[in-house]
Amino acid sequence: MRTFCQNDTPVDSLTKLLQIAKEDTNKVKTLNKLSWEYCIISNYNKAMLMALEAKKLGEKLAFTKGHAVALSCVGKIYYYMGNLSFANEYQFKALKLFEQINDKKNIAISLNALGTVYKEQGNYEMALQYLSKSLKINEELKNKSGISSSLTNIGNIYNSKGDYTKALDYYLKSLKIKEELGDKNGIAGLYTNMGNIYYLLGDYSKALDRQLNALKLFEEINNKKNIANSLNAIGNLYYAGADYSKALEYQFKSIKIKEEIGDKKGLAVAFDNVGAVYQKQKDYPKALEFHFKSLKIQEEVGDKQNMSTLLNNIGNIYLEKKDYGKAISFCDKSLKIAKEIYSLEDVKETAFTLSEIYEQMHNGNKSLEYYKLFVTAKDSLFNEENTKKTVRLEMQFDFDKKEAAAKLEKENLSNQNKIQFLQLKNKNYVMLSLGLLFLITVIVSMLLFRQNKLRSEQKAIQLEQKLLRSQMNPHFIFNSLTTIESFIYENQPKEAGRYLSDFARLMRLILENSTVEYISLTKEIKTLEYYLTLQKLRLDDNLKFTIHVDENLDPELVMVPPMLTQPFIENAIEHGFRGSSQTGNILVSFKQLNEQLIVEVEDNGMGINRALQTEEKNKKHKSMAMQITKERLSVLNRSKKQKLTFSISDISDSDKQTTGTKVVFSIPL
Repeated sequence: MRTFCQNDTPVDSLTKLLQIAKEDTNKVKTLNKLSWEYCIISNYNKAMLMALEAKKLGEKLAFTKGHAVALSCVGKIYYYMGNLSFANEYQFKALKLFEQINDKKNIAISLNALGTVYKEQGNYEMALQYLSKSLKINEELKNKSGISSSLTNIGNIYNSKGDYTKALDYYLKSLKIKEELGDKNGIAGLYTNMGNIYYLLGDYSKALDRQLNALKLFEEINNKKNIANSLNAIGNLYYAGADYSKALEYQFKSIKIKEEIGDKKGLAVAFDNVGAVYQKQKDYPKALEFHFKSLKIQEEVGDKQNMSTLLNNIGNIYLEKKDYGKAISFCDKSLKIAKEIYSLEDVKETAFTLSEIYEQMHNGNKSLEYYKLFVTAKDSLFNEENTKKTVRLEMQFDFDKKEAAAKLEKENLSNQNKIQFLQLKNKNYVMLSLGLLFLITVIVSMLLFRQNKLRSEQKAIQLEQKLLRSQMNPHFIFNSLTTIESFIYENQPKEAGRYLSDFARLMRLILENSTVEYISLTKEIKTLEYYLTLQKLRLDDNLKFTIHVDENLDPELVMVPPMLTQPFIENAIEHGFRGSSQTGNILVSFKQLNEQLIVEVEDNGMGINRALQTEEKNKKHKSMAMQITKERLSVLNRSKKQKLTFSISDISDSDKQTTGTKVVFSIPL
């Protein structure tokens, strides 16, 4: 039997096991464990290699659980590297496999991971949805550790939203479970989270107390990584209290431990914090020195989100130095990465910095341009609809508490009614009747309000399903697959491959876009191009199309409802061109008029009036385009001062002969 040295690290021990492992399921498990250990020490390149090897072997052996765990590892690695879109993609793949084998514990873990990814993307509604599902499964399994993890992550969401009271409430629930389990590491972690909240509330005394408690527990269990993190947090508190010498003292203690254990990611954070202290002291050379040290590590580990943040921090230092050229250069790099990884928070912060730079340079147009981008990103992060949905979802996963509260409230109401009855006993019976009538009116109004609210939510869900069905028309899907089949039979593999690739991209874009209210104009145009190209190929090039975008528009900054024009384009193809010998022609144009985005769709088909008459005769081909569009606009226009509108009309020539149909949308910018 082979023995290992007691001084071996987990990575060393697992690497030795891997060297003697056979090509079986145990090797997959070892690779997955080794991948996770590399994650802990922030060696993401090695972690990714191990996870991908585990994925490949698990797939080869048909070892579904090992394959799924490997996919989940890949998702976590991308999450730590700041690539949230890939993290999301791989966690969904893992979840699908866990569901196939009904592995409930790992299903809950994947749902929890997805909730964390959505939280980092600023999509708190989706984050709470997945975390509530994870919490429910963990409660069914009576998995206290999993319940605690879900509660902690829900607290993290409220922390990010700035609702610190609710965040503390969930942290305390989680803390109670950690104490029952005797999980000192978990208890210390929650102390750290609570310390961060007190810091954000400006209560530095309580914050310091919690962080010192956390440090003490981490030292008891000799968790060096978290000892370093606690030192880092304590340093930040002294920084907030303007005690810069103490702040640097604790930060350098943290750096020393992180260098010992090889925690690259933690080291990058500590370097960034030291840079921030020196920036406050106006020691710009040292501030830049430590920020660049942090940036170098983030580039090594591939953490794009933190790279974006650091580049913006460096840009801010050059702004303070009045070196506007370098400030713009670093902020431009930051904004490019933020857009690439869809990090709205970094887009918001960097856009604000660029607006400040151009304002100091007296370039009003550029300053206003970036300020508009700042406002757009800010509104996307904190819109009213998101908040309403968050409250509704919270009620779902906190049902027991709400039910108990409702029962108590009912009892209180009953007691109040008794007291009121005694008080009113000697009063006029007419007043009593009026009071009862008023009470009944209030109750009925509340019931009607709730019923209307439920109807509205149901209508929104039905509308989303109708929209998805209209975009994924079964005739179009069937015909597209038939076209691919014909290419294969005719020995045209390149055409078949290209068509299939475009078809897959279109389906993915439709599925992604159908879950959100607004997308960028760039993404909308890309979706339409795929759709029209596939229709053109399906119709043997008997279709021409043009998509025109006004030069004054920046497609990356303009947000539009997804696939708003698609139902009308489909109508033109399926109904407008029917019976016509001429080649179908579709023009889609996007232009700005005042503060409105004008979207026009023109075709050279039979015209809307004639198409409606034909539709009345042929019930099998009934179009839902106008009905769905009206319902969508009704939902989108709620609580908006400036409304989205649309119109549809025939196009006529000089002889008043119908030459096609024109659809016009007006969308507030």
